[in-house]
Amino acid sequence: MKTSPRVDAHTHLRIFGATPRSLLEYMDRERIDMCWLMSWEEHAPTHPIYMWFDEHGIHNAFTSWPDRFVPMYAPDPTGDDAARKLEMWVKKGMAGCSELKITLDWGSLKLDPLLEVCDRYRLPLTMHMEGSFPWYRGSTKTEVRLSKLYNALRPEGLPRKILDQIEIVFAPLRRTRQRLERVFAGYLVNFAELERRLTQYPNIRFIGHGPLWWQCFADEPLRERDLLRSKIDGYGVPNRLLDTYDNMYADISAPSAFHKLGRDKNMARLLLEKYKHKILFGTDNFPLPFREFVESLRIGDEAFKLIMGQNAVNILESRAR
Repeated sequence: MKTSPRVDAHTHLRIFGATPRSLLEYMDRERIDMCWLMSWEEHAPTHPIYMWFDEHGIHNAFTSWPDRFVPMYAPDPTGDDAARKLEMWVKKGMAGCSELKITLDWGSLKLDPLLEVCDRYRLPLTMHMEGSFPWYRGSTKTEVRLSKLYNALRPEGLPRKILDQIEIVFAPLRRTRQRLERVFAGYLVNFAELERRLTQYPNIRFIGHGPLWWQCFADEPLRERDLLRSKIDGYGVPNRLLDTYDNMYADISAPSAFHKLGRDKNMARLLLEKYKHKILFGTDNFPLPFREFVESLRIGDEAFKLIMGQNAVNILESRAR
């Protein structure tokens, strides 16, 4: 009897030192049949943590192990040749435009040429949505240490509040912090414009991912720290998009999804059953017990098979229809 496929629909090279061979070892250990292997390209990154995952390494892994890796490439849409590059790589075997992780609003006209290619070739598009936040960077040894301290402290936490009080009476500290402060503008914000794109490009399978997506999932918008707290109780914009649009999906990779669903297992079970045709299993390389968590929810056999791989296979097969 044919077994259901197992697919990790969100992986990268280089994260946590990942290589093609270490990913193969992971897949064999976890009984994963294949991985979606994704790029990250941003020409002018403003996020404090940026790693370039280039398309050549992804394609090389695919050509060496074509039955284990599904290659995907999302060129930076701010480049004049982004659409041409994507089309060129699709003709070489790239099967998706992922991971699109770029400091643009969904309404930006710079996305249009890239989305036109995605729609023409019926490509899945995994998108990283993340809100804006301040961060700090210094050059001298003292500034570097102070920047690390500010970056490590949550704005609403007690240690940061103590520092804020010190700044009131010690102006040089306040001025130094202000000089070190940078602002990350956010990745692919604006759900209203995303909804317009879902209608505009019906052949693209949009796959929601990232802190902003999961902060708003089954909830009113939350601060990221609240992903770890309280019960899930609500109906967020991502839920409405999943309910309304056939081409809207989500993956459950990375800590943002793991912690959001993990804080209320009863509701997580109901949500995975409800969206069993729309949810993709993934890890984003993070060493968290994703598979064990899904197993612990005791969802139905059909939902488990769909989420753990069949949905990812169906999305790829839909390109040929």
